[in-house]
Amino acid sequence: MSDYVTVLSNESDSPVTKAFKLINGEYQSSPIKNSYLHSAYQSEISCLTDLANLVQSLEGERKKFIIRGGLIDGREPSGLRRLAKAKEDSPANFEEVDCQWCLLDIDEVDIPDSFIDGQSPPIDLIQHATQLLPAAFKVSDCWYQFSSSMGIQVGKIRVHLWYWLSKPVSNPQMRAWLSGSPVDLSLFRTVQPHYTANPIFLDDAVDPWPNRSGMFNAGHDVVAVQTPDTFQLKVLNPKASTVHRQVNKMGTIDPQEIVRDENTGLVIDGRERFLFECSVQVAKLTVRGQKTKPTIKEITDQTWALFSEEADLTDGKWSWDHALQKAQSRLAELEQGTHQFNGRQDVHILQPTPTEGTKPSFVDPESGAKLLDEALSDFFDSDGKPDTTVLRVTMGAGKTRQAIEHLKSLMTRSFGTRVEVYVPRHDIAEDWARSLTGIAPVNARVIHVQPRTAQSNGTLGGLCLRQEYVKSLQDAHIGVFNNACKSGDNLCVHYSDCPYIQQFIEPDMIEKDDNVIHIMVHNYLTLPRNPLQVSPDSAIIDESFWGALFQDVTIPMAAIRSSLVTDQFPRLGRIINEALQDGEPLLEVLRGHGITSAELSRIDIEALKPNVSFDPVSPNGPKRQFNTAILHRNLTNLIRILQEELAIQSREDPERILYDPTNDSLRLTYVKDLCVPETASLLVLDATADHILMEKTLGPINFRRIDVRQRGFITQVHDRTGSNISWNSGEDNIDRLVDVLNVWAESGEKPLCVAHKELIKALEAHPQLNESVLLNNFGNLRGSNAAQECSVIFITGRNQPPLDSIDLKARALFWDDEIALQHDPAASINPQEAENRNLDSEIKSYLQSARNTSPQSGINARSYTDPRIERLHGQFREAETTQAIARLRLVYSKYVKQVFLLSNLPVEIPVDRYVRFDELLLDRLEVELIKEKNIPLSPTGLLKMRPDLFDTYNAAKKALHKSHVYLGGSLKSMPSLYKASSFTVEFKALNNGRWNAHKHLFIADMGIPERLDDANEIQLITGSVPMDKWKALLEQGDPLIEGSGWGEVRDLKVADSNQH
Repeated sequence: MSDYVTVLSNESDSPVTKAFKLINGEYQSSPIKNSYLHSAYQSEISCLTDLANLVQSLEGERKKFIIRGGLIDGREPSGLRRLAKAKEDSPANFEEVDCQWCLLDIDEVDIPDSFIDGQSPPIDLIQHATQLLPAAFKVSDCWYQFSSSMGIQVGKIRVHLWYWLSKPVSNPQMRAWLSGSPVDLSLFRTVQPHYTANPIFLDDAVDPWPNRSGMFNAGHDVVAVQTPDTFQLKVLNPKASTVHRQVNKMGTIDPQEIVRDENTGLVIDGRERFLFECSVQVAKLTVRGQKTKPTIKEITDQTWALFSEEADLTDGKWSWDHALQKAQSRLAELEQGTHQFNGRQDVHILQPTPTEGTKPSFVDPESGAKLLDEALSDFFDSDGKPDTTVLRVTMGAGKTRQAIEHLKSLMTRSFGTRVEVYVPRHDIAEDWARSLTGIAPVNARVIHVQPRTAQSNGTLGGLCLRQEYVKSLQDAHIGVFNNACKSGDNLCVHYSDCPYIQQFIEPDMIEKDDNVIHIMVHNYLTLPRNPLQVSPDSAIIDESFWGALFQDVTIPMAAIRSSLVTDQFPRLGRIINEALQDGEPLLEVLRGHGITSAELSRIDIEALKPNVSFDPVSPNGPKRQFNTAILHRNLTNLIRILQEELAIQSREDPERILYDPTNDSLRLTYVKDLCVPETASLLVLDATADHILMEKTLGPINFRRIDVRQRGFITQVHDRTGSNISWNSGEDNIDRLVDVLNVWAESGEKPLCVAHKELIKALEAHPQLNESVLLNNFGNLRGSNAAQECSVIFITGRNQPPLDSIDLKARALFWDDEIALQHDPAASINPQEAENRNLDSEIKSYLQSARNTSPQSGINARSYTDPRIERLHGQFREAETTQAIARLRLVYSKYVKQVFLLSNLPVEIPVDRYVRFDELLLDRLEVELIKEKNIPLSPTGLLKMRPDLFDTYNAAKKALHKSHVYLGGSLKSMPSLYKASSFTVEFKALNNGRWNAHKHLFIADMGIPERLDDANEIQLITGSVPMDKWKALLEQGDPLIEGSGWGEVRDLKVADSNQH
């Protein structure tokens, strides 16, 4: 049986192998330079000898390499981008094929101590390496090639082994077969380069390993590896990530471990979990519906009724007795007070959840740093192979700092290397630049790419010397470089001295072999590369880049009706219009009319394309407006997207095209292409990265997760979602929040408050807010170190984007999934469909620390039914809370900082204590306690000492009985300074002719607050209890409060049981 090998050749002069030279006696290397465009041919082989001959013939071909994919039929063999997936400006050119050959790339096998590094016979090293492979490979002959760095980076065996197989094998099968072996599994991708050329040694450099290739005889007369009959395929995306979920009859979304029969809808797997959920729902309903405690029989009967209605019972494994066991647990929780099962709404009820499930494995900071160092070493020492690595590392664990150190190290052993770094904002870009050029500066030219035109927020002025003209081109979505900077021989009058252009010109690169690092903001990730931008060898994306990825545009239906026409279908635009307006399946309608992808290609919208003449001098806007430029661009994308969705034969309706009745328009949503070329290695550093979302966006990735313990005490409310509406609807809660923030500030702590923009604006304008309180809003958090000195944070809610915006993004990302998305009516762009609807709820568990004495708990959180959309939701909702917490930089904090979450949304940080919302915000008497440093603890005492607050005994009694100062739970959100200096004083006072016992709560001013080493909060150094001063106040009253005071008091003492 014969097979084919696809050979690609760079169409540029760049060699696809490493070059080495000696500098100060040390080898330095230049990275492999893959071309943007390639030519391709296929070479037929039928045995190991043919494969060896082909690979050996390519060792001297510096521009050629091999891929496993096959050229798609109909593609021209030249001018090809190395794409297995279509991009906005280019189709896919290669497809996955089964191959009867394979390359095993071994990089990190230690040379045994018994071997003499650099002098051991190559065959001995190959023999040692092959013994680490699956059995079938151990006995088979192969062609070997030692990699470029063999002999330069000592101590490791780095070798490529080429094998002929007994039958063709797919990429997923190869990955499954070789899983656990010391080989690079990334080679088993459609267009992953298999480099074959020998390394280049320049000037006086000499190859330390001159005999780099040959045939290895395993000694068993086997020349074809025997492939397994079956493969245990390891699917990256678990079924739960795409399975359709159902809203059960309890009104909640099934947990992902619950599986229903496709025909009956009954639960067939995960029935233990479903029975648990039924018992919790029944407990909530019975507690809410009656005043007396429910009986065990009531809970059991109703639990069994719910369970038997929706679960498959045909196997006889489940009975009323199983429901009884769950009911007993719920009743015990109710009696013990661990769960009350009551609240204003389901989403406010703290409820039990199963303890099983995957939880992060937290490590100490030192172990985390070591794991991170290993992951970064694997990326930066990848021997020039294009690689995509995503590192999810706890914020504050030093991922950026360590990445910079590894980048510096790479630059010391490299020449002619280009690296691009992408960060959220320009201030973070400046931080990167300072870190690279400060102490021990990097061996590279570092350029923080400044914007061409001024930023809308006024933080940066643009570098272009004709900003008004350029801005008008940008606003019309017209390319700037070819229309204002350079077009052929035409140049802008400022081109040679333009500060913006100078950022990309590298006049001396060839002579000096300089390394260059460009640092840019995330927006550049989806902008077309200008002709001056040299393709990077590697790129680093610091922090989540979702905000730059998605595009959502509106096209008037009138423009579609008039513009989308062909000779054969002059009503094509109207057909699209009518199908969308009538809610008919658009793709099915187009197919019914015989409208094909080829017919869509015949639509001529060139008349809408602006005819821009190059203008080298104009300082102002264009001489005429190009009003159709944006329309031309949007219609071009619409046609492309229609063609892509028509290609899915099972698809009836497009995911990325919707009708918006609010303005009679078409909504188009799609993912913008990343500008990082496929030839570059890519490192993503994102503390909240999701494996499935990243793989969908970037293709095959190496994903590593490192969870590091943080030094924080987490207090979270369980009875409030923290919605924007709840804060915007009244000033009372805002005033109470200001009181709490001020207490922390006045005690010497450094508080940070994170909230939505409207609340932050209200706090900024609040006349009573202490000026030392730091404020920040969701969406402005990533990468910032401005709050790292803060000692306490209050996060007032959660970031909740519009529901339809998340659904639109999911459509853009998952449009081509085999399993269609489930869309919730509440997330529709049609206001009539979404009106008065909300997302259904899903039970989500909290992470609980060892300090949390509560049983495992969770809440019902509003969630999307489709788990893929919910994953994306988490990147904009839960991830923002995680980002807010990280501003305190808890991993390496010298002391345990305080975190208060005023929303019950579970996030991935262990909770130490649950509280009610009202326990955190100060009530009326607590405010007075903080302000005056004392408060009476009896109704009569309030009338005597605080006649300014209450007129009647009943009013004072009511306020006191509602207050935490009376209930003994006061100051939960207060610094320890206040708790430690709070004293309950007992005394007797004469009232209406009788001496009665009373209590009064004081906060003592006991000395100078100071934070000691390793202390959680600021402590008191010295001080004493001022009993004489307090007695005088009780007898004489406050001189500023008319009529206050008891007169004479007796037997004054600090209470034996001082709860405060």
